[in-house]
Amino acid sequence: MNATLPEPSRHLYIGVIAFAAVVVFVGFAPSFYLRGFFHEPPLSSLAMAHGAVASAWIVLLLTQSLLVRTGNVHLHRQLGVAGAVLAAVMVALGVWTALVAAAHGTIGDRVHAPPLEFLIVPLGQILIFGALTAVAIALRRRPEVHRRLMIVATIHLTPPAVVRAAQGLLHVDSPLPALVIASALVILCIVYDAVTRGRVHPVFAVLAPMTILSFPARIAFSHTATWHSIAGWLVRGISQ
Repeated sequence: MNATLPEPSRHLYIGVIAFAAVVVFVGFAPSFYLRGFFHEPPLSSLAMAHGAVASAWIVLLLTQSLLVRTGNVHLHRQLGVAGAVLAAVMVALGVWTALVAAAHGTIGDRVHAPPLEFLIVPLGQILIFGALTAVAIALRRRPEVHRRLMIVATIHLTPPAVVRAAQGLLHVDSPLPALVIASALVILCIVYDAVTRGRVHPVFAVLAPMTILSFPARIAFSHTATWHSIAGWLVRGISQ
């Protein structure tokens, strides 16, 4: 989260993060943010911690983008250290939450998918997010690459919230809306680069579409005996 951004990139960066924040709030309002109004069952300590850390990350992203927009790069860089720690905690909690949910048989129930098969979806999302964020932090002195990696990483935070929002608002029990929204955001990034720069940066042109294509690839792999064996090994030993 570094360096001064050209004005067009500031608009895209803030826009994607703001959109992600709204989607996350809407998707998780019934089960987390406004759960007191929806008479939801109590959440586990793990789920509460995961939700709190993920929320803190979204707030930090918004804060960082606004700091750069207002020229406060020094504080932006200082908060980047906290951001790296928060991202690591978020990945660890995300992975553990997914594994526990798979072991308890609750993951994938929103889309009527077998838990061990569906496990590949959230694990893939959080690991892609973690990898993109780690590389973005490592390349923080290359702002053209850094900010685009952060945008793509942010896009990969939206699918769980989109699935919940689609179910709650549209009564659609499918991961397809999440894939559509993520794909639309990547296309927006590509078009935005093409219009504002006259060319598309490789992060948007190549890497971002590859991360989207990983979704159907993971779904296909989830039906194989190899993945069933891997998933069973991953959740083995977690208390039922």
